[in-house]
Amino acid sequence: MHPFIDFDFTQKPERSALDDLLQNQLGLIEPANQNDGCFIPLPAQTGIGKTYAACALMLERMLLNTKNSLNESNATEPSLTYYITNSTDNVNSCVTGLLALIERQMISGAPRFNINQKAFLKSQIVHMHSQSDQLLQLSGEDRNHILQAFRLENSTAIVRAFFEIDSFAKVTKNNRVVTSHLRDLAYSTYQKLLGLIRHSLANHVIPFNDDQQEAVYRLLPGEKVIQNKACVLFMTTKKFMHGYHTTKSRIDPIEHLSNSLVIIDEIDRQNAEILDVLSNIKSVELIEFARQLSANFSHHLLEKSERYSGVDGLLAPLLERTIAHAEQWHMKYHFMIEGNSLDDRPVRLFSDRAITHAHSATHNLSIRVDHDRQKNIIVARAKDSLDAQDANGPLSRLVNETDWLFRDFTRLFQWAAQRVTQNETQKLQDRNGHHNQYLGAITSLLSHYGLSAYKPIVLDVFNTRLRALSKHRARLSTRTYHDTGLKLTEVTRPPEASDTMSCLYKSLPITPTGLLAQIVDSGATVLGISATANTPTVIHNFDHDYLKVRLQNRYRLLSHAQRKQLGEYYAGRRRYQDAGIAINCQLIRSNQQMAADLVEMHEGHPPRDLGFALSSLVKMNAADSYGVQWFSKLIGSMHAFAHQKHSRYMLALLNRTVEVDPDFIKTLEENLSANADRPVKVFVSINAEAIKSGRLEEAKNHLSNTLDKVIVISTYPTMAEGKNPDYCVLQAADRDALIWVGDGVRQGECRGDIDAIYLEKPTNMLISNSDTQINLLIMLHQIMCLLYNGTIAITQAQKWAWQLLKGLDTKINTQLYNKTIDAPEATRRVIQQAIGRMARTAYKRQEILVMCDNDLATLIGTDNSHTDSLSHEYVALRDFCKSQLANAGETNTGAELRQRNIALLNTQLTLSKIDELLGGIFAGNKSAIEEWQGVRLQLLREPTRDSISNDYPVLYLQPPQLPYAFSGNLDAQRHRSHRQGQDLKLFDEALSPRWVGEIECQLPVIMRNAIIRQHFTQCGFATKWSELSWVMTPAAYQNIYKGALGEEAIKALLMASGFIVEDMPYETFERFDFIATNQQGLRIAIDAKNWASSGEAHRHELKIELIKQRCGVHHFAYINLFGRAESNVEFVDNTLRPSLDGNYTTLVIPGVIDRQTGKTLESHLAPILVWTGATS
Repeated sequence: MHPFIDFDFTQKPERSALDDLLQNQLGLIEPANQNDGCFIPLPAQTGIGKTYAACALMLERMLLNTKNSLNESNATEPSLTYYITNSTDNVNSCVTGLLALIERQMISGAPRFNINQKAFLKSQIVHMHSQSDQLLQLSGEDRNHILQAFRLENSTAIVRAFFEIDSFAKVTKNNRVVTSHLRDLAYSTYQKLLGLIRHSLANHVIPFNDDQQEAVYRLLPGEKVIQNKACVLFMTTKKFMHGYHTTKSRIDPIEHLSNSLVIIDEIDRQNAEILDVLSNIKSVELIEFARQLSANFSHHLLEKSERYSGVDGLLAPLLERTIAHAEQWHMKYHFMIEGNSLDDRPVRLFSDRAITHAHSATHNLSIRVDHDRQKNIIVARAKDSLDAQDANGPLSRLVNETDWLFRDFTRLFQWAAQRVTQNETQKLQDRNGHHNQYLGAITSLLSHYGLSAYKPIVLDVFNTRLRALSKHRARLSTRTYHDTGLKLTEVTRPPEASDTMSCLYKSLPITPTGLLAQIVDSGATVLGISATANTPTVIHNFDHDYLKVRLQNRYRLLSHAQRKQLGEYYAGRRRYQDAGIAINCQLIRSNQQMAADLVEMHEGHPPRDLGFALSSLVKMNAADSYGVQWFSKLIGSMHAFAHQKHSRYMLALLNRTVEVDPDFIKTLEENLSANADRPVKVFVSINAEAIKSGRLEEAKNHLSNTLDKVIVISTYPTMAEGKNPDYCVLQAADRDALIWVGDGVRQGECRGDIDAIYLEKPTNMLISNSDTQINLLIMLHQIMCLLYNGTIAITQAQKWAWQLLKGLDTKINTQLYNKTIDAPEATRRVIQQAIGRMARTAYKRQEILVMCDNDLATLIGTDNSHTDSLSHEYVALRDFCKSQLANAGETNTGAELRQRNIALLNTQLTLSKIDELLGGIFAGNKSAIEEWQGVRLQLLREPTRDSISNDYPVLYLQPPQLPYAFSGNLDAQRHRSHRQGQDLKLFDEALSPRWVGEIECQLPVIMRNAIIRQHFTQCGFATKWSELSWVMTPAAYQNIYKGALGEEAIKALLMASGFIVEDMPYETFERFDFIATNQQGLRIAIDAKNWASSGEAHRHELKIELIKQRCGVHHFAYINLFGRAESNVEFVDNTLRPSLDGNYTTLVIPGVIDRQTGKTLESHLAPILVWTGATS
């Protein structure tokens, strides 16, 4: 009998305010009601109880799943809950918390669950460890059960591997080298064992007994998920991104999130974690790829069977493009380099696939085909000066077109694999087979064409895309950098082949922010928890501005009342004021005498050169004045701590690990102890390696077992990894000195917190990677994030990217970033997170000491964040810093700068999108035509908006007033040169300005015409511009809106005169605007114009020939909207020359409404009304 068959699901434990927010107000117990998905950033201070509240939420969802399974079919899939974060410690802590809650939860003083119910609930929890840990945690019995189940007892390789693992495990204690080798061995053993298991299951159906099944679950916990025996999944973010294994396949969690709840702890930190995974996608040798694709498609054919039904049609466009690409670029020939242009360093080409393009070439590189020698030769020609924006000749075109070929390859093979999966679905017998078939389809398809070598790369790319987005797939008009990513190509000469060209391609197919949006689009409810969840930095957080636009009402911020409720709840859980806890804040300034005295004490004489002396004692990089000031501030903070009566445990957070001479540490301890009321112990160089070797535990044990003061000197990155610094209080005197500040009576283990902290001003805020190419990709990504957020201007981004490709020094990168408005926000986030390390427990000392570098005073003092979401310590530090500022008035938030930068960016993006759409339109692409029509309707209906458009964000900007000025060339076709927009100026910077506004486009005059006004009203088009903050970009205004006004106005007058209007067929779209049939039965192709003065009809002869062939229309008219009665209608022939013999095919009507009054010019309409097409 099911253990919950008689359980009373209506009884609930008492809920805290945080529980009420998560479970009731946000409705996260049943997020299936949010089947469109949503993202909820939750700013929660350290100490508010977020782990407990998350566990309580998970438990209630488990109970709901259990209740549903009792009421419905056993086939009901549970609604999964994922808990992910970067720190394994935090994952372990949350797993432990949920298990403890199941064990101890009470209702009305009695345990909520009996023994069987507890066991059942615990069995629904799956902890996805790393593969090496999953193997290492297997007991000897589990190993034997697995070997017996899969008949692997005689597998010499596995038995020997287990023996080696056991041998190494006995000697791993405090030996990092052995531990590393053990983990590598465990990983390789896991892979071998998994391969053997899958081989066994490929040919047999193997029944398991209970012990064997449990052993399989422990080795491959993903088995529980596919068997619907799991409700809650715990894993690191990287595990979530890479997926987990079952007996038959690898599962990508990101593909199966519909109606799931994804709890992301330390949400802002996961931006960098996801970026690390995305940027590690393998590189592709582009030329080799294109040549192999061309050759293999020519020699291999797809199997004809039911399994591959319809796949040929999906891959046909790729085959056609591959053939065309091979012919255009002569892929049958070898590519080689002549000259010495690539001897020194590779040429790098970068693009964000939209408006930002740069290359590092100091030569013009082009490709010359030598048919006699059967070679493609890369020719380098020197140039006098380098223009970073100049397209790099035919070589760049080859790279770009091969990039598109690769993207088509991955996209169409993904679709083909889906089609194979659909063909097989009806034959599947179990869910495991359903998960396994997609990987099998990809493997089979690549094998068919001899492309198996590309399987790892293809899977990497596939894993960054969601395969099942239907409702919210981004429109062409909405796609920005976060959706399309960037590409980086290195063209170089391999050292082993001097005449050969290597073209190494690496891409970021989507950004972490774009991926988060796609996860929401897939139907997942994402709860992002962090003390700094909403911090507006795009370097150390997701781009929340983009997410707000992309997700609209699916981006759910806490209301003012909810924030206040959380703030009050936090204050109740950390009752500093009621308990009499004082927070003492100090700014630490340089005091070189203090450092000199310490060196003198150590060496026995005053130092001749303080910087030189310190450089040997503290292993400083340079014996300069900065180093002396830096060290003197650190010493000053330690002396302040030593003098503090109530402080016992200090953490100093620095930018880099400090290596100090051991004898000098002893001198330092003596010096500090002499100024304190007890001995002072100093632990230095507490970095990640030191923590792994137990140095932090050593410091915590010293705190537990003595009453000494302890100083731990660590770094921001080390403590950001989530290692808990609190210690177990064992000394009675220490316990007596601590004050309980939690709500209610003292409870739980008494643990002591950091009670003093020193914060150095953070530097080197940009994310980096030790791999040169990956680091370059990450740096370019960060520049693009700053650009698309409006933090920097386009010109800045282009110059920075070019400098980076040329090999910009890290220090200069940091200097450039520190000048941006993002840097202060990122720094505040680091400080808030750091202070959170001292707020983990509810046991506090009478006084808390918060010290920071004096250079941080202005930055922290100008923080205007909501107090409700800040910790007591940070609020005290902020208020103290603000009190120290000479002028604490309004600060420049950079809003005006961002507004201008985004206006320029959106104008450029509008030009890029117009160019892209026109390319699709003239190729007869149906989706491009439909997209163009959507953009046109959007502008006609909403020339202004109160908020940025969800579907068409790049079409709008925020001007300081209406009308607004612009200058520069906005010809979309010129945008292909990538020079377009260099002369673009907006607002008060415009030179010889033109204007965007209601009066400037003559809308009021147009609306004076009753016929046109009625048509606009019926169609839902704006008859006036509302005074709203978002207005269309000048590119949208000039290239789309004004023409659309003329077209709709002319169409309205013709229909009122009895014309029947029809759209142009797709293959002739935009050559003319529409076809109108008059009462004489004559079909006329109309090109509606909104010329201010007489314009030109470009490529008339070519256009009318196409119209004649495709539409059977032989008569044409150019009709301008505005004109004067005294103007004359022109009757012209196919060459637009006046028709002297009456044999005309085209009318040129100079205007149909009066420019001043809007009155219809009947005399100008008359010729087209009575036109029969007959010649005189």
